[in-house]
Amino acid sequence: KDVRLKNLYHRATYIIIRHECGEEETGGGDDSVHILVQKRSAQKDYCPDKLDPAPGGVVGFGEECLENAKREIQEEMGIDVSSPGSP
Repeated sequence: KDVRLKNLYHRATYIIIRHECGEEETGGGDDSVHILVQKRSAQKDYCPDKLDPAPGGVVGFGEECLENAKREIQEEMGIDVSSPGSP
């Protein structure tokens, strides 16, 4: 929180999540690709209740960017990417 309040430089992740639809999801039509977005919480200090095209967040001290990205996807989108075979 201090990062934004004090306007400090910091590392952050922003993750684009692509969902590729197969024929079974499109009813036999063409395959298509969708970008998943999130609706921000009403409690956020910046842009509450707005759509956000990329989940992500501030990378913690000693945290790796990939570790942060996985955590943010879980927290903000409810998508678990920690298991083997996950994106």
